[in-house]
Amino acid sequence: MSLGGKNRKEVHDWCLENEFIALGYGDNVDHSKYLAIKDWADFRDKFSNEYSYMVESSKYTVQAVYAF
Repeated sequence: MSLGGKNRKEVHDWCLENEFIALGYGDNVDHSKYLAIKDWADFRDKFSNEYSYMVESSKYTVQAVYAF
């Protein structure tokens, strides 16, 4: 797991200072409103409709946001 990697030192440093881990999925968006959605199909459809630009670049993004 990376904390920003060598090319994103500001992310790495921020994570260490704030005791957080940055996974790198989901853009710079707070996805906490999706926490209550437990059904995969419902999550996938709502996320894909709202954030189609993320899903178009990688189908794994919606799976990663759902899992994490």
